[in-house]
Amino acid sequence: MEVLLVGNTDFITKQWIQHSFPRDHVVIAEREGTVDGNDRLRIVNMSDANTLAETLTTYEFDRIVFFSEGLTPRSERDGDLGYLRRLLHAIRNRSTQMLMVCGPESEFTYPENADVRDTSKSLMSRASEELCLYYARTYRLEAKIIRCPYLYAPERNGATAYFGRLFEQASAGSISFCERKQQQTCFLCADDLAELIYRMFDDWTAESEIFHVPNVFDFTYGDLADAISVAFPGLSVTFGEDRPQHYPADDHVLRLHYGWSPRYSLKQDLPPVLQRWKEARAQEQSKKHPVWDFLRNHSKPWIAFEICVTFILEELLRTAVQGNSQLGTVDLRLFFRGDRRHDVRTERRRVRGRARMCRHGVVVCIEGRFIRSAVLRYVELDYVCGVFRCGRSMRVCAAAQSRKPAIHA
Repeated sequence: MEVLLVGNTDFITKQWIQHSFPRDHVVIAEREGTVDGNDRLRIVNMSDANTLAETLTTYEFDRIVFFSEGLTPRSERDGDLGYLRRLLHAIRNRSTQMLMVCGPESEFTYPENADVRDTSKSLMSRASEELCLYYARTYRLEAKIIRCPYLYAPERNGATAYFGRLFEQASAGSISFCERKQQQTCFLCADDLAELIYRMFDDWTAESEIFHVPNVFDFTYGDLADAISVAFPGLSVTFGEDRPQHYPADDHVLRLHYGWSPRYSLKQDLPPVLQRWKEARAQEQSKKHPVWDFLRNHSKPWIAFEICVTFILEELLRTAVQGNSQLGTVDLRLFFRGDRRHDVRTERRRVRGRARMCRHGVVVCIEGRFIRSAVLRYVELDYVCGVFRCGRSMRVCAAAQSRKPAIHA
């Protein structure tokens, strides 16, 4: 079957897909941080309505899983209500199995303040659910909704947008939680969700249903801070004063219907996740080369500055060796010309060899207008591409003879 994964897919790995869809061909809607593609895993761009409709027509997906932004706590990304509507509108009247995985916002209650029943996030989450159910009723779409705790992925060092930020703060010496110390955490391992999705599609029914994923582990934000402090000795931790949130107890529906219940606890997974994050961070820092990265990625003003400095240094070098009879007889073109044969392969080597001089900016002729008559003696540059990295080809040519310079435009 053809399967589309769309929405908040930051936690997805190849192992996760192998667990959820072992016999299907999977396509992921393009999103920063998603896994690489292979023969069974393709990543496509579905950012606008045209590409969305074209992709859905091309692949004719049998199953679609939509992951809400609410699966990441305190996500800074925009909401997904508009994108969800375009997706549902594009698959209306098709025989597609639609599974929507929402965050826990719709389930939270606030026992210490009976007047507070909804928040802006819970309203947005319920609006997404109602929109999905509306299309299921109106267009006979087979849709199911999972209300799920926040996700973390052990193979991805947690959920990138939340745990990555916590670990970076901890490495700097202090972390700050908005929640109270006694507040219960609400997280589900992505591997548990993979098992649940596999079982739901394996025993799929046409009726629309809403399922509640329980939070069965006793783990507070204070415990979370203590676990992080073990990996970062001397860590300073502060807690906030957010309203206490209560997540409903297990209703046992998923266990009775699909034989599923959560197995992995954040309390047990956090220490190895932290260790892998520290190892990956150390490896990444060891591969960094600040000077070389700067030279490869600096902006156009720096490129112009580099050209000017190289030009001045070359002029000084030419003046210094002007009276040297030995250096004066050396034809520098020998370093760049290569073979004289005029076959296509030799000509390409010659052009590539001479293009090395573009980084030094010894002489520039843009659109046939020459800036300086002669810079290097006995140096000829034919074609150089991308001197200023603007994507246009620029002709660079100069020739300096011993007596009278000749310029080729």
